[in-house]
Amino acid sequence: TESHKVPATILSRCQRFNLKRLPLEAITIKLQKSASDMNVQIDNASLTRIATFAEGGLRDAESLFDQILSFAEGT
Repeated sequence: TESHKVPATILSRCQRFNLKRLPLEAITIKLQKSASDMNVQIDNASLTRIATFAEGGLRDAESLFDQILSFAEGT
């Protein structure tokens, strides 16, 4: 995450990938699919809120979603 700290001799042998944050809609759609696959009922407002807290990180959104499911009973 701090490429300026890597020596030039190492950087010259590396490939650099600049990744972007996912849009809110893409994360919400992925969470909807996950909920459907797990037969979990959750409203779109809740999924959007989870996606907002994830700030573009799908892994963060999925972790939040799993944490919420562990405390949820049914819906």
